[in-house]
Amino acid sequence: MVVAATMLFLTIVDAEIELVPEEIATHEVIIRRAKRRRVDPTEMLLDSNMDHRGMARLQDGTRRGRPDITHVCLLNALDSIPCREGRMGVYVHTRQDIVMGFDPKTRIPRSQNRFYGLLEKLLSEGKGTELITVSRMSVRQLQKQLAPDLSLGFSRKGERVDLRSMLSGERKIMAMVGGFPSGYFRSPVEDIARVVRCHDQPVDAWTVVNEIICAYRWGQVG
Repeated sequence: MVVAATMLFLTIVDAEIELVPEEIATHEVIIRRAKRRRVDPTEMLLDSNMDHRGMARLQDGTRRGRPDITHVCLLNALDSIPCREGRMGVYVHTRQDIVMGFDPKTRIPRSQNRFYGLLEKLLSEGKGTELITVSRMSVRQLQKQLAPDLSLGFSRKGERVDLRSMLSGERKIMAMVGGFPSGYFRSPVEDIARVVRCHDQPVDAWTVVNEIICAYRWGQVG
C-alpha cells in the first residue's frame, strides 16, 4: 500500500476475534456446533451468541467472542470515501497480538457468516491474502511500524476534544478504537497515545469509527 502525504491509520485494537480456545473445545455446546459444521472445534471462530455457555470457563469470558463488532466497523471503514481515495489504512489487532492489515481496495463480505469464514481461514492458516496481511505484533509494534505524527486512543474515559480540528493538518494519524463490548483496552494504549473521546455519552465502536472518518475527511478539506 502506497502511503499518501496525509494518511489516517484506523486501528481496531484488542478486537475480540479468536478461534475457539483449547480449554473449552470439549464443551458440549462447542462440540455440537463443530459437528454441525463438520470441522475441528478449534478451527471455528469463538462467537458469544452461540458459545456463551462454554465461555463461562474463560477468563474475560463476558467480553470475548465478539467478531460482530469488528465486522460492522470494517464495513463502515473500508467503504468510506477516504479509504476509497487511498488516504486511509485499516488494521485490526486482536487479543492474541495478531494484526490484520486491509488494503483500501478490500471489500469484505457483508454477510456475517461469510465474514466469519474469512476470519477462520486467516487465523487458522496464519497467513493473509492478496489484499489482507496477517502478522504477529503488539499495538506498540504496529505503531512503530506506521510511525504516525499523531496517535489517538478513543475511550469514554478520555478527554473531550474537537475532533475535526485535531485531525486536520497532521501528516499521518493513527486512531485506535476498542474492538470489545465493554471495559477498557488490554493493550497499553494510554502509554503510546493521547486518550480522547468524541462524545460525552458512551457510543458504540462503529459510531466512533464513523465520527473519526468524517472528522478526518472534513478536517482535510478545511
